[in-house]
Amino acid sequence: MSPWWTDAVELEFWAFSDWSDKKVGQDFLDSLARFGFAIKKFGDEDPPRDKFKTSQSLVSRVWSAETDQLILKGSTTHNFEVTVHLNPRKGVLPHSLHFRIDEQYFQRENALKFLTFAETAYSLFAPVYGSIGHTRDRYRKTVLETPIQVSGRILHEEAHISVNPTWGLPGIYWANFLGPKFVSFYSQTKLLAAPVYAKKELSDGGFLILTSSSPLDYPKAETEKLEQDLIEYLGRDTIFDKNSPDRILKSPFLPLGKRVSSPSVKPLSSSFSKPNLRSCPKCGESKNIQELSRDETNDLVGFKCTRCGESWAVHTSLL
Repeated sequence: MSPWWTDAVELEFWAFSDWSDKKVGQDFLDSLARFGFAIKKFGDEDPPRDKFKTSQSLVSRVWSAETDQLILKGSTTHNFEVTVHLNPRKGVLPHSLHFRIDEQYFQRENALKFLTFAETAYSLFAPVYGSIGHTRDRYRKTVLETPIQVSGRILHEEAHISVNPTWGLPGIYWANFLGPKFVSFYSQTKLLAAPVYAKKELSDGGFLILTSSSPLDYPKAETEKLEQDLIEYLGRDTIFDKNSPDRILKSPFLPLGKRVSSPSVKPLSSSFSKPNLRSCPKCGESKNIQELSRDETNDLVGFKCTRCGESWAVHTSLL
């Protein structure tokens, strides 16, 4: 099973500012069009059913203080999908934006263009934190596996560790947007001297930090070394590490939301009580789950959460 969203690059923003103002919505849709991202369908359910006609009609119908989420699907040269959470549960998580685009988009030297688009979105949404990284890089940095025995076969139970910026810096990826509070937390002087590929001070006092020239460089040894050097420089006690998922990190924010702990490592047993692997590993949603695909060769079923946009696969023997 290899749908495009498993080999994609994802932009994430988290913010406490109010995104429900229709001008924010209109400006964001205008920026999508300006950078060549043509919307085909939209809606507050996944998959979205309404055909896109004009940005004005979309904003007036869906972008409001009552809407929980907005999903935009499109395809120019490459597939992309945007999920915007306008009104998350109060006191649980910040507002969030998740923009996935097929990695092939970056094969044509579009890294700088996408970065410019991300900076434009940053100026609109005023996030406290944001990042751009490959979906496989995010997977390897947030997923833990525990060996289990089912019907005489050794399988691995996956635990997707949910992270958000109120628990500390969620990680280091290709592009890292640190809002003013994180800049004050680390100090501008420290960030200006950080060992990175490139850095830039943003208009609101935030910082953009790059670890390489492209988000496709994540497997390279030099990129991994730079990431580790940066983590060491900023302080490991301020940055999420999946090998210590329960560790309390230093942060400029009070922690919000429920932290998902690592899977307990138990002796292999033929008696296995199944967790609800159809529930979203990112936000915990159990009702609004869509089955995307089935891979009969590898016995995998693909799911997607229509609430937060998370995608994952589960071995059929565990369902």
